[in-house]
Amino acid sequence: MFSNEEFQRFYRYCLALTRDPDQASDLLHDGLVKFLAKRARVTSEPGAYFRRILRNTFIDDYRAAVHSAGQLSFDENVTPLDVASELETTLVHADTVQRLLAQVGSTDRELLFLWAVEGYTMAEIAELTEVPRGTVLARLHRLKLRLRRLQAGTTVGGGR
Repeated sequence: MFSNEEFQRFYRYCLALTRDPDQASDLLHDGLVKFLAKRARVTSEPGAYFRRILRNTFIDDYRAAVHSAGQLSFDENVTPLDVASELETTLVHADTVQRLLAQVGSTDRELLFLWAVEGYTMAEIAELTEVPRGTVLARLHRLKLRLRRLQAGTTVGGGR
């Protein structure tokens, strides 16, 4: 099915989403149960299908937790930007990414993880997350600005 290296990659993805090793393990387990139950539907890309299950399970769990808490916070002001391709080629050091992943919300952690750690392009991230490429570019632009302020020691709100 999946190699040990692939499971480690999926676990790191879950960890980037949840920021908690126990929750990441639970998410990986729940996703695996769902994947095995629906395995007959998987055709050519089982890894992508499994990652989508993990992401959707995380979102469902998040929505359930928010709904039970009676709070909901979405950033409705997404403005697509026409950003040059240098966003896709900028390199970020792994230790910096890990430190910054702990300081942003789950949507931003997912974007940063897929872009900086896994090395996906903006088009690939848009396809994986089912978000328009322009929106992904806008989110990354805002995230980079926010992270610069965080590195400078400025308190910044936002992120999900």
